[in-house]
This record gives sequence, structure tokens and C-alpha cells, in this order.
Amino acid sequence: MSESNKIVAFPNRAELDAAAAAWLTRLDRDEVSSEDQLAFRSWMAESEHHKAAFDRIAKFWDGLGALKELEDIALSAADSQPSKGPLINRRAAFAMAASVAMVVGVGGVVQLYSSMPDQYVTAIGEQRTIRLVDGSEVQLNTDTQIVVNIDKTSRQILLKRGEAHFVVATDPKRPFSVHAGQGVFTAVGTAYTVRLRPTAEVEVTVAEGRIAMAPEVVDKTPVGTTIVKDQMLQGTALDAGQNAVFTDKVESIIAIEPNVLTRKASWRLGLLAYEGEPLSEVIKDISRYTELNIEISDADLQSLPVGGTFRVGEIDALFDALEVTFGLDVEYVGGKSIKISRAS
Repeated sequence: MSESNKIVAFPNRAELDAAAAAWLTRLDRDEVSSEDQLAFRSWMAESEHHKAAFDRIAKFWDGLGALKELEDIALSAADSQPSKGPLINRRAAFAMAASVAMVVGVGGVVQLYSSMPDQYVTAIGEQRTIRLVDGSEVQLNTDTQIVVNIDKTSRQILLKRGEAHFVVATDPKRPFSVHAGQGVFTAVGTAYTVRLRPTAEVEVTVAEGRIAMAPEVVDKTPVGTTIVKDQMLQGTALDAGQNAVFTDKVESIIAIEPNVLTRKASWRLGLLAYEGEPLSEVIKDISRYTELNIEISDADLQSLPVGGTFRVGEIDALFDALEVTFGLDVEYVGGKSIKISRAS
């Protein structure tokens, strides 16, 4: 498996939160051993994810003054082995925990949820699958960029360019919204593909379940920062097997035959499949996967129907098919451009 196709593993948030809760419960004992102090500092230093989890749990319970309430959550995860070595008063332990949280935690929540959301990018010709912290899976197509912001109340994805397929983990309390172009596409648990075209049109195809489409609603802060609201206007629902094109409103909704849906999804298997599409559309699609500039020099070739299946990255196979099957000339011009014309 190539490096670009590897699944990127993310820390299991539930396990991290349980571990953080266990530490907070351990530090809430009447006495805390020096070994526990050292182990706690070591655990915090292992990963930024540990620090973020510790702060997340503390903030969730409205500050360190409410840590006692974590006992019920972390009881099964807490270390019940007897302490050894010198003991310290638990207030001192909380002071230590509080100081660590103040240093590494307060900004951690901001980094995780707002000011520095996660970003994922694929280069031209690259595809990548990632698993989000909520359990959802995202497959990025060529030349795609997304920004992910997930917190305890919502799941927001900004598709800045390209195409992505989302398999959404069910969580009715946290809507999963993809913002692309001038639209918002919201699901609770489903699978759908969103493509942002260079023309700013958004194409959405639903594989499973149902999504809601609505115009984007934004607000401006005094400093000019755009904040995406999770409030949906009265929009349009899109069901499995349907495809829509969206600008600032729904331009079209069509039902897709299963074989067409399969072809449209073929990129997720590293394939590009066509069955009678005009050559102009095939070239436009192929061009997303290469830095080559491909030009059809003869206008009457634009509508030439093309069929076949090609692997992503093997564009030469398409060019060979055009030459052998259709008798066309495929000429490299200057190393960076391709000219397609009728054979002379």
C-alpha cells in the first residue's frame, strides 16, 4: 500500500478521556504518593493529546472545583493499587494538577475546538483516508483541502476545495455539517460525497441515509472573523441515490441509477470509470489528477463518447486508448501540455 493510501490513525478520544478521568480521580484521593505524582507528570508529557484530554475533562466539569464528580465516570478506569512511598496532601496534588492545566490546558481546548482546527490536504493525484475523532471517516480525493472542527456540541467540516466522501458516525446530539461553497449539507448518520467545483458549484451525492441542504449562514465578529453558525435555514432534503448541484440555491436534483452511482464512486477505489461521457467531460475529470494541461484541439471531438476504466495516476492508459480505439493523436507539447486531435 502506498504512503498516500494509508489510513491515518487518530487517538481514541473515549480512551483518552477515560484515562484523564482516571488521573483526576486518583489525584482526588486524601493522599497522593510521590510515585503517582511522577507518573502523572510522565503521562502528561507523553503527548499533547494527553494534555488536551486532561483539560477537556476538567473543563467539562466546570473547572477543577468539580473534579470530585468525575469519580463515577472514571471508577472503572481508576488505578486501585495501593500507594507506596511518601504521601502528599490531596490539596497539594490538585494544586499541581491545576498548575499543569493552566499551563497546557486552557489553550488546549481552544486549539482543539476553535482557533486551530485540524486541516487535511491531498496533492494533485493523491488520495487519502482519515478517521476523525468522533469515529466518522473521510476519504479525500485529488487536490482536496478540508478543515475539521469537532467539539461536544457540533461537528463542522469546511471543504475548501476538491472532493470528499463522508461516512458519518451517528450522533444525533452533534449534527455533522459540511460547508462548501454557499451551502451547508447536514447529516446525523449517513454517507455522502461533496465536491466543490472550480466554478463554486457544489455537487452532492448521497450513498446512504438522508442529508439536509441549506444556504450558508455566517456572521461577522467585530474583528472580522467569520463564524459558521449551525443554524439551518428551511432547506431541501436529499435521499440516498440522489445527486444535487447547489450554488446559493438548489440548481438541480436527480435520481441516479445504481450503475451510475457506482461509476461516480469509483474514485474511492482508485479508479476512474466512464460509460459514454463526452470526451470534454472525461478530460475535465482526468485533469483533476494531473498537473498536465490537456487540450482538445478539434471542436468536433468535444462530444465524442468515451468509455473505459482507468486507474488513478495511470493517465497514459487513457491516452493509449484514445490513440488505439479512436484513432486520435495525443501529442506532448513542451513536456507539460497534451494536445488531442484527429489523426492526420
